[in-house]
Amino acid sequence: MIIQEIAGVVSLLFILGKEVIKLITKTKTEIELVSYGVGRNDRVAIVLPNGPEMATAFLTVASCSTAAPLNPSYRADEFEFYLKDLGAKAIIIDKDSSSEAIDVAKNLGITVI
Repeated sequence: MIIQEIAGVVSLLFILGKEVIKLITKTKTEIELVSYGVGRNDRVAIVLPNGPEMATAFLTVASCSTAAPLNPSYRADEFEFYLKDLGAKAIIIDKDSSSEAIDVAKNLGITVI
């Protein structure tokens, strides 16, 4: 009887632990995206060069909305096509970038993060 109770408590803690980890890892990203008007079912384009920043952005955005990485080398007409096709609500781009994606996103009314 005691072993069953202990096993039940351990199982409950394990299940609760997984939920707590989910809450901790998603809270900051979700709060930040929600502050830009992005919800769980929205699409977020990511225009970053390959590397750890892109991988991190992709995984964190994908944990709470739909992440859509785009090639930073696209031309304006390609960005326009893909952003419209995706129905992107926001685009994440390096703050020092001079990519044509910024102007295209602004012209389409897409939030630039």
